[in-house]
This record gives sequence, structure tokens and C-alpha cells, in this order.
Amino acid sequence: MKRILKFFSVLVCFLLPFQAKSEGKIEEFSSLKLSEDVIQKIKEVKVKYKEKILELKNEIEKKILEIEKLLLEKNPNFDKILSLEDEIGELRQKVRRKLLEEKIEIYKIIPDEKKEEAKNFLFRFLRERQMGKEECPKKR
Repeated sequence: MKRILKFFSVLVCFLLPFQAKSEGKIEEFSSLKLSEDVIQKIKEVKVKYKEKILELKNEIEKKILEIEKLLLEKNPNFDKILSLEDEIGELRQKVRRKLLEEKIEIYKIIPDEKKEEAKNFLFRFLRERQMGKEECPKKR
């Protein structure tokens, strides 16, 4: 039972960044004082990527549910559980990539004179990840 609880705590730890990373509210761009046309284009990009990311997150949830079902069995197939965990890892990476693709597409829409300022908040999550801020919280 302890192994199962430990497994789920590790699984949750890996999924936490995705709960927080549906970031990128359009209000972030208010300081740039962009035209309505540019804001509309940004909204369209965000909707397009939100749909793609939601599809991936749905796949992740299905895999997690599959693991939960396997763990309910008297003799869980741990090889299958490990395989599903690998698939979840690949899906999480695809989510990260889509988030980055979204930011890049938005960056390209922003007028040249505002790109430097936009870069600070558009790509902040990359700096935070490199600095380890996206790590799992320590045990208390």
C-alpha cells in the first residue's frame, strides 16, 4: 500500500506544473498597450493552443485513470503501469512544447517595438524551469 501511495504522490508531483501552467491570461499584455487588432490575434492563438493542450491533458487524465484501475486489481501489472507512466511523460512533454509554440506564435504577432518587453513575461516560465522553480514541493 505504501508503494501505491508513493507512486501516486510522485505522479501528482509531476502533474502539478500543468495545473498551474494554463497561464497566459490576456491581461498580461495590457502593459504593452497593444492595438485591438493585435489583441484579437493573440486571443485567436490562445484559443487554438488551448484546444490542443486540452486534448493532450485529456489523454493524460485517461492514462492516470487507467493506472488507477490497474492498481485496484489484486495483482497489478506493474510493467503496464510503468509503460503508462512513460506515455504520460511523453504527453507532458508535448504539453510543454505546445505552451512554448503558443508563446512563440504570440511573440511573432507583437509589434517589433514591444517585443523586448513582451519577452520578459512570455518566456518567464523557461527561466523559472531552468532555475528549478518548477520542481515538486519538498516534503514537510
